[in-house]
Amino acid sequence: MGSFWVPKFKITHDFEASKVLQDAGLKLPFPSQAEFDDLLLNPGGHLKVSQVVHKSFIEVDEEGTLLQFL
Repeated sequence: MGSFWVPKFKITHDFEASKVLQDAGLKLPFPSQAEFDDLLLNPGGHLKVSQVVHKSFIEVDEEGTLLQFL
């Protein structure tokens, strides 16, 4: 088997995913359907999910490949 050279690189990508999730049928955590007030220590507060951000990256270096989804 011969050797080959692969350059070091890092690729990142992120996007706001709320609309994608709602279009897929996920409704509960968003403002129109959210009912998280029971989780709060302060009665009368309002807890809701206003934004979902998906971020991923791939990094290749001398140590190997790292793939992460955040």
